Amino acid sequence: MNDNKPYDLEKLNPDKLRLKKRHILFKRFFVATIIIAVISLKLMSLSILTGGAISSLKANNPGQAIQRLLPLNILNIIETYKLYFNKGNALFIKGDYPNAEKNYREAQKSAPKEFLCQITFNLILSIEAQADKAVEDKDYDKAVDRYEEIIAIVKNTKCGFTTSEKSAEEKMKNSAKEGKEKSDKAKQDRNGEKQKVKPDEQKDEENKPPTDEQQKKLDENNQKSNKKRQENEQDRSYSEREYDAKNW
Repeated sequence: MNDNKPYDLEKLNPDKLRLKKRHILFKRFFVATIIIAVISLKLMSLSILTGGAISSLKANNPGQAIQRLLPLNILNIIETYKLYFNKGNALFIKGDYPNAEKNYREAQKSAPKEFLCQITFNLILSIEAQADKAVEDKDYDKAVDRYEEIIAIVKNTKCGFTTSEKSAEEKMKNSAKEGKEKSDKAKQDRNGEKQKVKPDEQKDEENKPPTDEQQKKLDENNQKSNKKRQENEQDRSYSEREYDAKNW
């Protein structure tokens, strides 16, 4: 007897087969769709938050800009350099130059090569501001070190050939030139301060009591001077008496 069975007509139903395939595809791509949706939402959030922070910076409100950038610490896992760069700008405008420098250095670590020179130029500005403050505080050693650090950064940074990179490179070179001039001026001021202190040191040295050896020599010299003066007075007395005798 033949074991072959006829096809089930329900299995040959094209509408049912199509629906079944759709269910399978939906299950396969559901997770991928969710992931894509989350990524899209994050990217939109990044643009909104970054745009809001930039608007705050333009309105000269760095505090608000920093607050708007805080959520990016969690959301921004793709372009982290933008978070640090914008936060550095906000801190710079606020006058917090040391923390601005820290954020610019963090931005350098993950920034694409075509943006490296722009970030480095802002880093140089934050260092220069700290060096200028050191000069105001008469901490000339610190100022000289920081100005020379700027020169070293410019020397070791290579920029590309795009218009923005060339512009940043030119600004960096000008900063290095200005840093050299300020460094030389700080060295002169430092030397001038040392010369001002020197007379005071000499005055203190003069007021210092003599040692035993020095006192002994002083006493000997005084004795010699007194003896010589007595001899001179005696000679003069003799001379006066002789002169007087003639007149008498």
